[in-house]
Amino acid sequence: MSTYKAAAIRKFTSHVDDYQIIDVERKSPEKTQVEVQVYAASVNPVDYKRARGMLSLIVPDTFPLRLGYDVAGIVTNVGCNVTKFKAGDRVYGCVNHDEIGTIAEYVVSDEIYLAVLPNNIEFTVGASVPLAGLTAKQAMDIGGAEGKETIFVSGGMGGVGMFGVALARHYFKARSVITTVSTSKIEYAKKMGATQVVDYTKEDYTEVLENAADVTFDTVGDKELYKIAKPNTIVVSVALAPDGNLLHKLRASSMPFTWIEWSKLVIARTATNVFKWISTRQFRAKGVKYAYLFTERNGQELEKTFNPLLESKIVEPVIAEVYEFTNEGVRSAFKKAMDGHVAGKLIIRVRD
Repeated sequence: MSTYKAAAIRKFTSHVDDYQIIDVERKSPEKTQVEVQVYAASVNPVDYKRARGMLSLIVPDTFPLRLGYDVAGIVTNVGCNVTKFKAGDRVYGCVNHDEIGTIAEYVVSDEIYLAVLPNNIEFTVGASVPLAGLTAKQAMDIGGAEGKETIFVSGGMGGVGMFGVALARHYFKARSVITTVSTSKIEYAKKMGATQVVDYTKEDYTEVLENAADVTFDTVGDKELYKIAKPNTIVVSVALAPDGNLLHKLRASSMPFTWIEWSKLVIARTATNVFKWISTRQFRAKGVKYAYLFTERNGQELEKTFNPLLESKIVEPVIAEVYEFTNEGVRSAFKKAMDGHVAGKLIIRVRD
């Protein structure tokens, strides 16, 4: 039996010391899947949230549970019905929930989740983009960013916020792109495309920017953001209050229920919707719509949106730090991610 190394946990945990590199069985790709030799992977909040068991109601988990959604690497093998890729192709993407495990020497993914990685883009850069980049793009689409003059992105140098700022300016061509960061990240935010940066450590940005935004993108979970949105516009969030009905839809499509699981999900759905209703009551009072985004993985969208921006160097993602594929490296990367306040993305380099 052929094996490879992968970062994994053997139980739900909030302690990085429980993260370890283990041997797992190497399996051939199925009909529409490709095997990727991983060169780099990135760390996203969903990785450690899943490790803590926070997604267990909507995502089936078995142990050992491998870690990582974002990947950049080279195709080594393809299934018989794969049409887009062949062995030797450079790819990047964000795998689906049932394919989690990109912090590894190899990963298998359906071809629909992968995109061609331009030859002039390093694997570490490619790995920084997929989940965060797609999240920002889809949030902007929901917000109706096309043709809008002023776009606000909270947390403009977080993993998702960074791409929100870049897309607002360079893809959707907004005249005014406003964001909030701490003092040390101001120049980074301007480099990504922000035209106005508010230092939230020195000013109350909800007062400075009252009624400023045609599109408001929340990456930090701030229930005061309705103040920034103009009346009759929309706030799109990936951090404040999930939609319980969508939670139910995701769980229902992923695996069958037992009556106990169904009962737990109904309770979670109801509690989530109550929390959402309470958290957004001032949005409604102002006439501001609220939408929560669960990101859809899509290689074609990733390629169409980001390849031109990356190839031309119009958008150059900020890499906060690169860690080695060792127990120490993986644990350090996740500890840094959990601590928060990172400018840009954290990358794990699996091979040179």
